[in-house]
Amino acid sequence: MAADNVSGLLDALYEAAGNQDRWANFFSHLAAIVPFTVATFSFFNAQNRTYEFQVTEGIPTDAQDLYNLHYGALDEWYLRARSVVREGWVNDGRSLCSNTDLVRTEFYNDFLQRFGWLHECAAVIEMREFSMSVLTMMRDSHGSEFSSEEIDAIRTIAPHLKRALKLHRRIVDLQFCKEAESWVLDRVPFGVVLLNSSGTVLLANNTARKMATNGMIRLSESGLHAISCREDAQLQAAIRCAAAPVAAVSGTGALLLNGFDDRAIAAVVTPVKSTMFGMVPAVAVFLTDNGARHVSRTQILKTLFELTAAETRLAERLADGTPLKEAADHLGITVSTARTQLKNVFQKTNTSRQAELVRLLLMLPVDLGAADQR
Repeated sequence: MAADNVSGLLDALYEAAGNQDRWANFFSHLAAIVPFTVATFSFFNAQNRTYEFQVTEGIPTDAQDLYNLHYGALDEWYLRARSVVREGWVNDGRSLCSNTDLVRTEFYNDFLQRFGWLHECAAVIEMREFSMSVLTMMRDSHGSEFSSEEIDAIRTIAPHLKRALKLHRRIVDLQFCKEAESWVLDRVPFGVVLLNSSGTVLLANNTARKMATNGMIRLSESGLHAISCREDAQLQAAIRCAAAPVAAVSGTGALLLNGFDDRAIAAVVTPVKSTMFGMVPAVAVFLTDNGARHVSRTQILKTLFELTAAETRLAERLADGTPLKEAADHLGITVSTARTQLKNVFQKTNTSRQAELVRLLLMLPVDLGAADQR
């Protein structure tokens, strides 16, 4: 392998970790070293028959669907490999199943031949009790078998694929945590603003952004600010105090901020301790609109479980102990419609019986004022 080709391949591989759009570039560099017709790099969970990670190059969508839905279970290479291969195994398909045997199988005649594929080379990158990650490359029947030199090239690349897969998982996990945190923060009934030690806004949830839109606070590139200059000076002092290094005096501060319409906001400013890379703490500011009503169970049902208005009304009736038929009559809908809505509610709330649903709903907070107005 030419040194330049290997260097470019490894650069492309590590750039692809965590970035779905960059895997095509990796496959392009790989094809320059070991030519192929189609290729796939996947992490397959045999216990629940799902791909936790899968990237492909050149494989038609219908071929991928056919394999995942049916022919994967008939894959002669995979069936024979299960009992003999180990992590780090790299070889061609003939070492598992000769071409003479392969062409007699349903897998070849109904699947491989349909797309013109015959020659395979695979590398087992990682193997666990119920799962394995594999790089697979195939050539069509008019192409040559994979040579020993090409198999050795894949063997050299395999350890880098293992490291890249671990890096990919770590990046994806971090991305998931970030998205999940934002999703959760956007569903809490108070404003949350996260700032770095310089006062720059790192994150503001939906409630905080709405407060800014309504003129109750100001969010800008320079940070979080109160409307009043005097109150803003107090807020900035509290933020600086919370962002102070560990050696300095720091702590939680609480103050009252007034918006344009004189609605008061209670602001709690607190440090978010972090030892990451020796950085000073970030600052979290929690904002509560004192003029707002308490969050009702209805609001929680709509926001957290994404129920429709009709589904929410039915769920509320059931939470009050009303039988399904009586709830349907009260809401002016048929029992059949009520059952359909209830089925949707079960799915969205991850419950399966009415008793489970009611138990869940009774655990949610109730705004008595809102309940009285229903």
